[in-house]
Amino acid sequence: MRHSKLSRYFSFTASRDWFYRYSFGNAGLRSIRTDLGEGTVMHCWVPKSHNASRPNLLLVHGFGANAMWQYGEHLRHFTSRFNVYVPDLIFFGESYTTRSERTESFQAQSLMKLMEAHGVPRMSLVGISYGGFVGYSMAAQFPEKMEKLVLCCAGVCLEEKDLEEGLFNVSDLNEALSILLPQTPERLRDLIKFSFVKPIGKWVPSFFLSDFIDVMCTDHLTEKRELLVAILKDRKLSNIPKITQSVLIIWGEEDKIFPLELGYRLKRHVGEEAKIVVIKNAGHAVNIENMATAIPCGNTVVTGLRPRLLSSLNTNKWRISQARVSTEIGALSFSSSSIFPRNLTHLLFNSWSPKIPCHHLARRLIVKAARDYYSILGVSKNASKSDIKSAYRKLARNYHPDVNKEAGAEQKFKEISEAYEVLSDDEKRSIYDRYGKDGLKGSTMDMADFTNPFDLFSSLFDMDIRNRGARNMAADGEDLICNLVLTFKEAVFGVEKEIDVSRLDNCTTCDGSGAKPGTKAYTCTTCGGQGQVVSSSRTPLGVFQQVMTCSACSGTGETFTPCDKCGGDGRERKSKKISLKVPAGVDSGSRLRVRSEGNAGKRGGAPGDLFVVIEVIPDPVLKRDDTNILYTCKISYIDAILGTTVKVPTVDGSADLKIPAGVQPGTTLVMSKKGMPLLNKGKMRGDQLVRVQVEIPRQLSDEERRLVEELANLKKTKTLNGSRR
Repeated sequence: MRHSKLSRYFSFTASRDWFYRYSFGNAGLRSIRTDLGEGTVMHCWVPKSHNASRPNLLLVHGFGANAMWQYGEHLRHFTSRFNVYVPDLIFFGESYTTRSERTESFQAQSLMKLMEAHGVPRMSLVGISYGGFVGYSMAAQFPEKMEKLVLCCAGVCLEEKDLEEGLFNVSDLNEALSILLPQTPERLRDLIKFSFVKPIGKWVPSFFLSDFIDVMCTDHLTEKRELLVAILKDRKLSNIPKITQSVLIIWGEEDKIFPLELGYRLKRHVGEEAKIVVIKNAGHAVNIENMATAIPCGNTVVTGLRPRLLSSLNTNKWRISQARVSTEIGALSFSSSSIFPRNLTHLLFNSWSPKIPCHHLARRLIVKAARDYYSILGVSKNASKSDIKSAYRKLARNYHPDVNKEAGAEQKFKEISEAYEVLSDDEKRSIYDRYGKDGLKGSTMDMADFTNPFDLFSSLFDMDIRNRGARNMAADGEDLICNLVLTFKEAVFGVEKEIDVSRLDNCTTCDGSGAKPGTKAYTCTTCGGQGQVVSSSRTPLGVFQQVMTCSACSGTGETFTPCDKCGGDGRERKSKKISLKVPAGVDSGSRLRVRSEGNAGKRGGAPGDLFVVIEVIPDPVLKRDDTNILYTCKISYIDAILGTTVKVPTVDGSADLKIPAGVQPGTTLVMSKKGMPLLNKGKMRGDQLVRVQVEIPRQLSDEERRLVEELANLKKTKTLNGSRR
């Protein structure tokens, strides 16, 4: 999303977009656009400083507005553990191409080129919906560079015939396009309805929805339609390549955009390297209105139990908090098709510690069927896979809660889904045929090393985050903003300026440590070096625990005698002269970034950046219009009739402009390449547009009046002679 569009008017959506941009920078990322060649440019948020000890993680968004809206609410959960890269896919945000390619394969190739340009040799990936398609393609094309994958609600294994056979809730591709790319409040409400189990769209005023559509859903509309068409065209499961990476599949049980069947299909297609997490009471957005904890059962995880502990990070026991939609426009950030789930960061990075064994909890979550699975689907024990699939689809359409409102229909639908899950999987069907449901319990409830969802994720990424000690409190320095005033010609041609900046720099007395020289830091006695303390409160629902930053050590886990000069901050204010090269073509409001010239970081953190906001003094004669320069030229009516050559001021100096004979008042003449240089493209310039203003004299001398009257009589005579003929 370009700044120019967001700055045309005030809107709630645009304001939130700017907030996300600020939060990404505050989370330690910087925005950068990379020209990949052949007309393709990709935008990406990359780490301000790369930590070689951390793994690389690529967060790929779905078919929403841009990467910021997909991951804005959850970014810090990732940046504290990974070197995070958050790109805008092509035709989203600030990424685009002039090529005609529209496949996810091309998206994947472009994304890998982008990562190579940033020096990332290997990476893991989280892909949401359409981002999962692209991530899967990256894993297939570049197996040596892709490590682990998390695919959320990504219908990678769909087939073109699924639409015709009624797997989806839409009747045809055109209806799907109108919902996934909404252009009216009604269509956006439909999208929210498909994305959430309990949609909030009907409570959102239309002007909110229209504002969201206008700012977020109008760019590259044709190209996005082509991307969606390319996903479905000639798609067959047999043509989808196998991948060998470890894959964690996350799905909403009641996903109405990509039905749960596609999640199981993907699990079967990948094979033993895949594990699937199914979240109850969740749709495509995986937004659980009543947050529940996920319980893994072998290769499948189901959910349904409310946690008793509030959220806490960086502690020995990871806990879950209930995610809530704070405002209507905030909720929209999760309803723009394939939105990042509010609870996914909890699922990936949190766990809970039940008092009763996990296998008992899992047993409570398994749906009990009154009859055997073959009877539920109405097929024989010798039925083929295609017969089972056909029977499931027929029954699922009849008993889906959105279609059948009768009592017991929902329970029946769950029984049908459970039966199909078992009978469509060769391994599970074999166990069921031999040992019945009890055999399945022994298989699916093998907890192995996964006692909670975080274990599942940490094992996937070979990480053990829960048992960390005191936190590393290194903090990046704050960004600074200053103003720079330029003359009109300085803005046109560029200039070098020296500016004075007052900033926080490392304290020379304590060398940035914050501790008084000659003293040593020691473990905080309040938190025992953990940097956090736990407070408990008893409520009718049980004992709630909340983890807070230790006030004694400010979360560092250490206390020390503060430095006399900086007061323990590790930084002191200093003034510095910075040479700044202003490129040609800047305008009022342009922002220049000077990297690492902001406030120094704390305890080894990276320094912030300096942002210089440009203010240009207008020229009294020449007016700027984007890359063009406007000028009004006044000529006499005689010159307008006969034509003339006049001297016109330009930014390059005075220049001759030929006025053709018979020029009309208000005519605009073009002086090619006499305008503003294109920013960062100094050899390309706009034009100077000269508007001709003809001056008619208010008074004439007797001789002038006589000559004008003779001219008028001559004109009348010619007109009469012409009419007689």
